[in-house]
Amino acid sequence: MKIKYLTPFLLVFSIAHAHDTDFKKEVTDKVNAKSFVTMILPQKIDGQIYTPLAAQYFQGNDFMPSCSLFNREDVQKQLELIAPSEGQFGNCHQVITKPTVSKINADYYATYRYVVEDPRNEFTPTYQLVKLTKDGFYKCKEDSAINKSIDLSIKKKISVDGAVKSAIKKIGCTVDEKTFD
Repeated sequence: MKIKYLTPFLLVFSIAHAHDTDFKKEVTDKVNAKSFVTMILPQKIDGQIYTPLAAQYFQGNDFMPSCSLFNREDVQKQLELIAPSEGQFGNCHQVITKPTVSKINADYYATYRYVVEDPRNEFTPTYQLVKLTKDGFYKCKEDSAINKSIDLSIKKKISVDGAVKSAIKKIGCTVDEKTFD
């Protein structure tokens, strides 16, 4: 009797694990990742709209981590948030967070928070906002202004969702078709 209830759970777990393994292999191949610190799998938002795959990883011979967002349908479409430079500075220091999803009118947005460490050992919280579409995701051309607006709002104790909505209302979001290299 107990096995009857356990079987669906094991089936879902094995499918989820297989999908996780596929993503790890695809991302490893794309960026030469030697290990992962964090991997946040895509989550279904509405219909065919999903958040991107988010990953914090060490690649090649780097000793500082990188952070990127990957299109769930094609991990070749990568938005590199930050990666170490030749001197190994400018790294994605703290774990990238699960996205805050915001709906503004008929559009969905996902906001990821990560912390950047610079050569002076200063840590700066950074917010990456992406517009979610059926094709995947795109960053806004007004990326820097949106990040500053979100950061200022959060310092005023406004929620991430409220900060995103405020930034989009003030600044707007023109989809950057050059999101991916």
